Amino acid sequence: MMESGLSEEEQDELHTELEKLWVQIRIQVHKIFSEDFCPDGLRVAVDCILDQEDLDRRWLDLPSDQAPVWRPSRTLQNHNELLQRMVRSRLRPQTKDQPKSPEETRLSSSVKQEVLRLGGVILGDLLLLSRSVVRSYPSHMDILNHFLKLYHNGFRLRLQELTDTSLDDSDRAYLLLWANHSYPQEVLLHPELRDRLKTQDLGPLLSPLVNERVQGQQLESTQGRVRRWLGKALEKEEDLWRSAGSELIDGFHFSPLALDVMQVTDGALKELKCLTPDQRPDQNGIMSEAQDFLSRYVRSLEEYLKENHSTSASVLKAQLVCEEQLRNFVQSQEMPAPQKQSCLDSLSALRDCGYCSLTSTIRTQLKPLLSRLWTPSWVSGTVPVLDQLLDFMSAELDQLQDLKPSCRQTVLTRLHQEVALRFVKNLLKSKKQSQEEQEGGASRMKADAHKLHTFFTDAHPQGAACDWTTQILGQISEVLRLQDQDLIQLELTSLIRTCPDLSAAHISRLLFLKGGQSAASIRRIKRGVEETRIPPAQTNQSPAFFSRIQVKWLHDKMARMDLTHRT
Repeated sequence: MMESGLSEEEQDELHTELEKLWVQIRIQVHKIFSEDFCPDGLRVAVDCILDQEDLDRRWLDLPSDQAPVWRPSRTLQNHNELLQRMVRSRLRPQTKDQPKSPEETRLSSSVKQEVLRLGGVILGDLLLLSRSVVRSYPSHMDILNHFLKLYHNGFRLRLQELTDTSLDDSDRAYLLLWANHSYPQEVLLHPELRDRLKTQDLGPLLSPLVNERVQGQQLESTQGRVRRWLGKALEKEEDLWRSAGSELIDGFHFSPLALDVMQVTDGALKELKCLTPDQRPDQNGIMSEAQDFLSRYVRSLEEYLKENHSTSASVLKAQLVCEEQLRNFVQSQEMPAPQKQSCLDSLSALRDCGYCSLTSTIRTQLKPLLSRLWTPSWVSGTVPVLDQLLDFMSAELDQLQDLKPSCRQTVLTRLHQEVALRFVKNLLKSKKQSQEEQEGGASRMKADAHKLHTFFTDAHPQGAACDWTTQILGQISEVLRLQDQDLIQLELTSLIRTCPDLSAAHISRLLFLKGGQSAASIRRIKRGVEETRIPPAQTNQSPAFFSRIQVKWLHDKMARMDLTHRT
């Protein structure tokens, strides 16, 4: 028709017909989000679009001066621009007179309502497109993912606008929640959509710089909030210390402080975990607040104890419960090793404070009551040294009946170890013994170790007796009893495996106490023991025992003995 020549009027008529076709196409596309949407009508419209696209390509093969003014018609481009305008309209901010959903009305601010509405529109539209619109388009057009890019870019631009405004903590947290958690998890990974959406090239809703800025603001705000809440919790606890002491629950002293601290800290960690894709730096920041709190907590309790209140015992019993709960919480957290160790050190100081105060009367009497250990009267049994101590401790430990059982077990276990430590200290300070004294002392020590074990088991049947402590005393008594050098060396090797902190100086002193051992035999036994010592990294994590015994005087003594031997 063009080659044969058309009049201007005929060309205008053809152009008008083409424009009418585009109007019909646009009407069908506009119906996508309306109630009178017709899949068949849209399919015909899409076929027309593709036909026009094919005609445009055919005209491109001819000289431009032969083509009519309406070629290329760019119908597909116009269709895509129409979709973009439709998506913009769907994501346009609501006016005041537009109704809100029940979910939106429950939110506390317009920013939250806007973010929720946008997310709901995107999810609802993508589900509609997936269920009823996709089949009207050929597969190669991948219309669902075309729409996804339009919605994603529109949502990204709107969130960018919101982040440029002054957001309070709550609005900022909600925006980050949607950008980094709700949108990726609940929209892009919706069960009906996850296998059909191509999300790898979308990119984040918030650019890295914007995301870092907003996250930094939120972390700073959250840390400040945690710091204030923990400070108020400690102030409240301090007021209770000086007024009512602590409350009794099920007959045991209890304080809500640890639960409050864990709730505040864990809540902040969970919040940040949802707000940020990689929450580790944020977790470290929150745990640093907990770390500072624990330091203040210990100092505060120490200051309180200096005031000598009548309620100190009940307060300490409640704080030991807090220490146990907080220790379990800290150990369950993933955090840098130095930070975790700092928290555990503060908790150990808290535990030490409670233990030392609650057992101060017993501990001050340990040395005088056990002063006659390793004397002939103790070895022969004529003076019941240990029985006197146990009678004294029994009366004192009755005051711990209102301490939570697990905490009471910890106190009794530590007290058991301290009594055993006194046995060994007195032994190492005693004079060189004859074979008869060695065997008698070993027998008495073994009997007392068993008596101690029975006493602490009876004091707390759930398991307060420290088998590890009883084992040490038994092994030391065997070292004293044995006379064969090879058997002594074997027993010392076993003792080192139980107590890796058994030093060469301690071994020297134990062997020196055994009368009848020459300097050469002592050196031989020590050399054999040291050759079988396991490297520190491979030893068990036994509590400190021998390292709590001062060894300076042992070194001096052994140095003098070695000098005498050389002379």
